[in-house]
Amino acid sequence: MKNLKNFLINRKGWIAAAALIAAAAFVQVCNTVPEYCGEGSKLNPETQFCFNGKAYDKCGGAEYNPADQICEKGALKTKCAGSETFYNPATEFCANGNAFEKCGGGIYNPDSQTCTSGAVRTKCGSAYFSQASEFCFKDTVYAKCDGGIYNPDSQTCTSGALRTKCGNEYFSQVSEFCFKDTVYPKCGGNIYNPAAQACENGVLLAKCGENNYNPTLQFCTGGQTYPKCGGAGGVEYDPSFQSCEGNILKSKCGNDFFNPASQFCVNDDKIYSLCGGKKYDPATQACDANTVKTRCGSNDIYDSTTAFCLNNTVYQKCRGVVWEPANQKCENGVVKEKCGSGYYDTTIQFCYMNSTVYDKCNGKVYDPGVEECKEISMVFVQGGTFTMGCTGEQGNYCNSYEKPAHKVTLSSFYIGRYEISQAQWEEVMGYNPSSTKGYDLPVTNVSWDTIQVFIRKLNTQTGKNYRLPTEAEWEFAARGGIKSEGYIYAGSNNIKEVAWYSENSGRYPKYNLQIIGTKQPNELGIYDMSGNVAEWCTGAGRTYNNGSQMNPIGSYAGFRGGSYAGDKEGCYNGSGSGSIYIDNASIEYNEYCRVSSRSYYYSGEKMTILNTYSSYKDLGFRLAHSP
Repeated sequence: MKNLKNFLINRKGWIAAAALIAAAAFVQVCNTVPEYCGEGSKLNPETQFCFNGKAYDKCGGAEYNPADQICEKGALKTKCAGSETFYNPATEFCANGNAFEKCGGGIYNPDSQTCTSGAVRTKCGSAYFSQASEFCFKDTVYAKCDGGIYNPDSQTCTSGALRTKCGNEYFSQVSEFCFKDTVYPKCGGNIYNPAAQACENGVLLAKCGENNYNPTLQFCTGGQTYPKCGGAGGVEYDPSFQSCEGNILKSKCGNDFFNPASQFCVNDDKIYSLCGGKKYDPATQACDANTVKTRCGSNDIYDSTTAFCLNNTVYQKCRGVVWEPANQKCENGVVKEKCGSGYYDTTIQFCYMNSTVYDKCNGKVYDPGVEECKEISMVFVQGGTFTMGCTGEQGNYCNSYEKPAHKVTLSSFYIGRYEISQAQWEEVMGYNPSSTKGYDLPVTNVSWDTIQVFIRKLNTQTGKNYRLPTEAEWEFAARGGIKSEGYIYAGSNNIKEVAWYSENSGRYPKYNLQIIGTKQPNELGIYDMSGNVAEWCTGAGRTYNNGSQMNPIGSYAGFRGGSYAGDKEGCYNGSGSGSIYIDNASIEYNEYCRVSSRSYYYSGEKMTILNTYSSYKDLGFRLAHSP
């Protein structure tokens, strides 16, 4: 029973599958509906297409244009323009109304080309040639020479190498050249002029008379060859007045030769060594320690840049100036004129009655017998731009307050030629606060406030507008203004020439205040801006930056210039290292004699200056005023 049941189930499945297949075939037949083309003509759209009301069989399954195309053996052909010929674009092309088979898959011009064994050949006269390996020249076919074409009229190809005609021969341009119809091998790969040159062992030689020479090592003059001086790439010379000894070119001097790099010839007979690289006149000059010096008398010699000769005696110039020893003398770099038993500086002094020296009164001569000078000697400082702060000549001594160096422009002003003396202070104030007394010594122990009182009284007496110089004005004047020569100190790089300091103003612990104006002045004729006493100035305490400044003003009082009690590097004010004493309190401010050194004193937000003048033992000042 079980087997019978499975048979009936399988039989029913087969009948159902057959029914589905039959239904699918019926649907397919019913869906193939014929189309119509023209007047009721039927076509099968899967195998045919309609063109101008007529049914056509597709060509290889594709439709086409029966007006210009035909189908042959399942291949579509296109009509050749202007003719009834058809061609297969896949294998043929049309030219001049005719169909041609492609040559190696490409088309060509049947008028000037042909196809031979699948290769296009181009017409040349009555023959054809392959452009890959041949070329046509004057209707004749030639094989290319190593793949290149050439001119058969002037060239030939031998063993695959191109050769060019030279007279009756041919030559290779790679290794030969033609000169006047004759073939020559190149010399080291270069062509040359065989009429004026020769080649030996691959080296090109030039002709010199009947001989040949190597221009790299030799030269020709007067029909003779000479080795260059200095070997290969050396220099040529004139053997008539020069010679080469040990690769050094020498010039003739009489019967001898000299080296112009280290020697010179005088009167064509004597050789002398250069003096510091310079020639000189041995009759009037001599060489001393590589410096040319001038003869003075029969025994002395001198350096004319720093000295001079008068009446067979050598004298040192006075800061570059020649002077008259009979009536003048040089003192601290200033030429002074004789006045009685003394001498005077004509720029700031005058001689009265040929016997007594007086300072000019604000630059003017007056009669001391009937007049009294109330003026203070001032120097005009032309305004300009300078670099303020730690400039190069200041070396490694700069402190942080001097940096960075920066451009500052100042208006013109006047500044005191000297520090204010004790006599000048006492004449105005009626007393002398200085610890060390002296009429011509700088006043000391003066505070900021007492200086302001002095200035107010002086201005009332003179009708002037004196003031303290600003810090920037002080430095510009100390540097020499627009006449600056870039010195470390005010007027010199030698501190002993311009400043009183510990090494020349006494012995520790007793250093002495010094008379004003006894050292050499700076470029502007200003004295004691380095050393003697430190000087008050206003407008200090400004923080430096890289920006340019115009007449800058700081907020505090400042000290400038150093004092007589400091050492060469420090030139410190007061005792102690880098200190000044105000009201017995040490203030560290690293004051130096250098022109760029600076300091200021303040307390809290407002400057505090104490009025007990006995505390300011190393401080003085000089005055300034505007034009």
